[in-house]
Amino acid sequence: MNTVEERLRAATHAAADTVPPGSAPSLRLPLPRGQRSVLAGPWRRVARIRLMAPLAAAAAVVGLVAAAGILADGTPHSTIAGTPASPVTQKHHSSGTAVPSTTPSLGPAAQILASVPPYYVVLTGFSGEKQQAEIRSTVTGALLGTVTPPQPYGTFTWVSAAADDHTFALAAQPWHNGGDGIDASNEPTKFFLLRLDAAGHLAGLTALPIPAEPASVWVDGIALSPDASRLAVAADQYSPEVNPKVEVFTLATGSMTEWEWPGTGVIGNNKPVGSPLSWAADGRTLAFQIGPANGTIEVRLLDTATPGPSLKSSMIAVEWTGGTVVGPRGVVITGSRTKPGDSLFGYNTLVTPDGTTIVCATVMNSASPSSPGVATEFSVSTGTVTTVNAPAQDVLWSSMNGTTLIVLTSKGAGVMNGNKVTPIPGFPTQSPDTAW
Repeated sequence: MNTVEERLRAATHAAADTVPPGSAPSLRLPLPRGQRSVLAGPWRRVARIRLMAPLAAAAAVVGLVAAAGILADGTPHSTIAGTPASPVTQKHHSSGTAVPSTTPSLGPAAQILASVPPYYVVLTGFSGEKQQAEIRSTVTGALLGTVTPPQPYGTFTWVSAAADDHTFALAAQPWHNGGDGIDASNEPTKFFLLRLDAAGHLAGLTALPIPAEPASVWVDGIALSPDASRLAVAADQYSPEVNPKVEVFTLATGSMTEWEWPGTGVIGNNKPVGSPLSWAADGRTLAFQIGPANGTIEVRLLDTATPGPSLKSSMIAVEWTGGTVVGPRGVVITGSRTKPGDSLFGYNTLVTPDGTTIVCATVMNSASPSSPGVATEFSVSTGTVTTVNAPAQDVLWSSMNGTTLIVLTSKGAGVMNGNKVTPIPGFPTQSPDTAW
């Protein structure tokens, strides 16, 4: 993990690339609340372009604003299987404000921002669900680069980060701009590796030696291991929803080990978005979220050093059960392993790197529909609540033991310590498809 001083030096470099003063501000809209459900079922697989319409609408405006402020200038290219990849847009600007390079001269907010990973990659779009990847500085909000999928792929659908914060995995699919519900849902999925240089600019985008997932497989999440040596993929069958799998690929060779959930179920949430998969720092323990289609949502821990083949051999860390649907609020929680009266609120369920805690956003079922969720931490060993933090719509990143989080709120994204959230400047969208 980088020291604060290293992150501040990186932030200083990033400040030189900020969008010049006067650029149009990003549009930030709250996540929709009335359409969230955590029950799995056959109705779940309607076209993603319709499920994600509110988020896509926000991303559409953001993408146009971002595109209008960026010009190609010496754009690097990556080679994908012998074919030049799409150019990466990186225009260097002089910044009207510079981030000081010493900690004492920084204000409290900047010091908090410098305590988390310095760069992130967020998926933003401009036409329905057609998404590009933006590279940004956490401290300054600077846009350091924009990456579009290489042909024949038209949209990025997933993003995940390694522990070094300079290596990211991306999933891409072909795009059909039909405007009538025809989208990338039933297209093959290809995986890529994106690398950043020391200053956070693109160093390369390369195709991984992993076979593309066929159109019959609905990829519901990816997670790059902390050392960037393996990629976990949630592979759900489109219809009928039976025998979902977790596949773990070794990036150097493309070899794959898989674990299957026998019977009906979905790995991930009802809207394919966010992070239903996450790794502990040991590179061996993988957390996955599954809905077995019986009114239960589980977060389980899989030991990927075991050969499988059944996911049911994994350990339950947190369980929401009861089978009672409360409108858009999801499932009423009962049972000794959960916080009574709460429901899973966000899309993400993350294991902390030390492997001791599951972090996610939950909400009281008795709360009003306009009530925000809160960032909640569950003990892996007991399944009980250990910490309830400030309001949050989702959790995007966790420090080693969960004391510091990066969360989505109604105002954007921010760094959370206890009940205080420090906003991340220039966060372009409220999509949970963001990786640090």
